[in-house]
Amino acid sequence: MTVQEIQNTYQKGLQAVVELVQGLLARISELEKQNQALRDRLQQNSRNSSRPPASDFPKPPKNANRNRRSGRRRRRPGGQKDHPGSTLQWNPNPDHVCYHTLSQCQHCHCHLDNQQDSEWECRQVLDLPVIKMETTEHQAEIKPCRQCGHINHPGFPSGVDSTVQYGPHVLSWTVYLRDYQLLPAQRTAELFSDCFGQPISPGTLEAARELAYQKLEPFEGRLKERLRNEYLLHLDETGIRINGRNHWLHVCSTKELTFYLPHPNRGQKAIEDIDILTQFEGMAVHDGLASYIGYDCGHSLCNNHHLRRLQFLIDQYQLQWPKAMIERLLTMKEIAETARQNNRSLTQNQIYYHRARYEEILAQARQEHEAFGQELPGKARALYRLFEEYPYCVLAFFYDPNIPFDNNQGERDLRMAKTQQKISGSFRSFHGAEVFCRLRSYISTIKKQGLRVFEAIRGIFTHNYFQPPPPQLE
Repeated sequence: MTVQEIQNTYQKGLQAVVELVQGLLARISELEKQNQALRDRLQQNSRNSSRPPASDFPKPPKNANRNRRSGRRRRRPGGQKDHPGSTLQWNPNPDHVCYHTLSQCQHCHCHLDNQQDSEWECRQVLDLPVIKMETTEHQAEIKPCRQCGHINHPGFPSGVDSTVQYGPHVLSWTVYLRDYQLLPAQRTAELFSDCFGQPISPGTLEAARELAYQKLEPFEGRLKERLRNEYLLHLDETGIRINGRNHWLHVCSTKELTFYLPHPNRGQKAIEDIDILTQFEGMAVHDGLASYIGYDCGHSLCNNHHLRRLQFLIDQYQLQWPKAMIERLLTMKEIAETARQNNRSLTQNQIYYHRARYEEILAQARQEHEAFGQELPGKARALYRLFEEYPYCVLAFFYDPNIPFDNNQGERDLRMAKTQQKISGSFRSFHGAEVFCRLRSYISTIKKQGLRVFEAIRGIFTHNYFQPPPPQLE
């Protein structure tokens, strides 16, 4: 606004000046909110938000590497104390034995052929044989009956359907490399050509994955039925790109089972289509997404998210109650873990005492918020309201030590999706994402069961794939 415009407003009278000032004050207030929001974003890092450590720039202060509870530094790189490790093991039954004999003395060149007093020093070398593609030809005899003229044909074994085709071992390698090792299609084709001497087209790779996807349909149905009957269920979601558009990858998992599904939506529509939480009656562990809360089951909120949000309020606004809440939650976590390790429940006195301390911290928060007045940041108000309205969801781990403190299980199960995005960027089609998710559900479940991934994938093509056991009825 120029000086002339200000003078013109003044000459119009008091009401015009009041309106001008009010408009400027409203604009200043709006800009202050925008400025605060930008400052909040700049102050976020992996310690006080859900951002990954790789996004920290500049790096967090040195004291960020200290443990919240003990103040000790993080572990040093490399193997830790009491780590079992792994080393090459001596094979008592080697596949091949090479004898290196002596015919004459290395010093005086005397012949040693007739001497019997020899000893042997042994060493073993573990190596891979030369890998090459083998062709098995199936010949089916065709013979007419001389009496009735019927043409007899014995038929081919199950799985031998084309004139020339790949066998189950090759198909297993394609799924293993593409969906477990996350190798792109072009590089997988190059590996087949370089290592196996057999060029293979990307279309053949996708056809093998599609076949595995179809064969695993019964596995997915049984997996969902098993998850509906679990006591603990971890839920989480992360953004993915499909055909250039934003979608969501949802996970429902336990320590033994994993189910993935892509969906255009994040909230209730996706939950209804997944159809696991809709019939679940146990304890759902999640990050507090509002769409989860409305379902009729137990709820436990991830406290690692709460710790980061509390740390942000300390770093950015110097509030005191978040520090007290962090200490209280970590103390309760330690007590609950000790009770779980000793296979016992907490006493009512312990529960009442720590719940009372929890309420005292909320009372302290109310006093601090009153002192802030209208300047209280929305993040502090929202987090306080969550602690006040959902205490049993926040402290579920304390009431039942079998419930985890956080949702790390669900978050770990989603990490592979981020790795896949770094490699491929996005999925070309929604069906391609569905294929990937069903195969990864099978692979992740196999790993949790302690089974060998490649052998389990091979079982898909030999009609011997893994099926989750049915839920145990009490």
